[in-house]
Amino acid sequence: MDEHVRDHVPGATPAPCTGRRRKDVHHRPRRTVRPAAGPVARPGFWGSLTSAQRAGFLAAARPTRYTHGEVLWHEGDIADHVVLIRSGRVRVSVRRDGRERPLATRGPGDIVGERASLRLRRRSATIVALEDVHAVVMTTREFAGFLTRYPEVLIVLEDELYERLTEPRGSDTREPAPEPVQACAGHVCLHGPATPPYAAPVVLDPQPPCCGPVHGTHQHHAVLHQYGPRPQSALGRGETPHWAGQNCTIMFTDIAGYSGAHRDDDDRLEMKHSMYALLQEAFTLSNVPWDACYYEDRGDGALVVVPPEVPTASLVDPLIAWLAARLRRHNRRSSELVRFQLRIALHVGPVTPDGHGVSGWPLIQTSRLLDAGPFKERLATGGADLGFIASPFVYESVIAHSPGHVDRTAYEPMTCKVKETEVTGWMNLLGGPLLRPLT
Repeated sequence: MDEHVRDHVPGATPAPCTGRRRKDVHHRPRRTVRPAAGPVARPGFWGSLTSAQRAGFLAAARPTRYTHGEVLWHEGDIADHVVLIRSGRVRVSVRRDGRERPLATRGPGDIVGERASLRLRRRSATIVALEDVHAVVMTTREFAGFLTRYPEVLIVLEDELYERLTEPRGSDTREPAPEPVQACAGHVCLHGPATPPYAAPVVLDPQPPCCGPVHGTHQHHAVLHQYGPRPQSALGRGETPHWAGQNCTIMFTDIAGYSGAHRDDDDRLEMKHSMYALLQEAFTLSNVPWDACYYEDRGDGALVVVPPEVPTASLVDPLIAWLAARLRRHNRRSSELVRFQLRIALHVGPVTPDGHGVSGWPLIQTSRLLDAGPFKERLATGGADLGFIASPFVYESVIAHSPGHVDRTAYEPMTCKVKETEVTGWMNLLGGPLLRPLT
């Protein structure tokens, strides 16, 4: 890591350097006065991180400097990196009706560009340096790796998003609010000033009571939510997807205790909405295109067929870690009735459309893995948030030799008979026990 980064922290402006920097020279930082943004200052992204998380961030980032007036990026540019501001300020603006419209000011300790980068979308606004800015930059891939190593930072990002969306209308740090969102199905929306459709999905309230067919914009609720996937009809007889008959990655999910007598239909609907939101977010953060997959709702779970051009490794690392972290957050913030454990089974094999859906022996094998008695018992007794079981093929080809963050020693072999089929798999429990055991 560059010494210049180690010697200074966000909020400090380093003194100018001339000539070669000597290792025994330390600059005395000058404090940059930041205009007051309101009666209570936000701690910012950097101020919310632990020492270990800060060290991990700096280890993966590189220092950079933007001069006064320099454009960090333009609205519509490809989002391929994030920027953490160490000193100085930047202006966030969008172009509307032929003129530039300032929206926000960001300063020391703030992170910019994180949502568009994680969603692999284009920039939603233009960022310009209002003065000389010292920052550290991290590519999208490095940022995703950092969040995989420190999943607790996801909560920090969510809190940042919530604070930005709920800032008063008179504040100079509001998030962009281009258009009110009119529909409420299969997308992200904000009641009140709307968030852009490419904002990262965050489930703060799965079903706000004020939600109706048309969102009024006269009230400011700051409720960001996402429902299940857009309806996907069964493949017709004349439709042959490009992956037909090829080796696809097969994922089955199941909500444990979905039909429990202590829950009503509204509770079950909310759990299912949350499951789909978590799945779609984990897929997106793992660079697995949800819209390119085939999926079927199975009542208390889902079947997802991932096309062969997507590496199976992506469904293990980092997707499972992402999903465990987001499910952990959901359970910590939810009432007992809508907290849930999730079982996931993963296998690879040829999948064939049959006019009514999909079929194939690998689908049956994956379903049997999901229903394996020892797997269910381990999840029930262990109380973890997420139970993951992989077929021998997935374990041997992906998990056992993964160069990423997968710990193969955490997987436990299992063999049992499910119906008339003998199944073998490798199971792993992720996430701490629920606040109270599910019944």
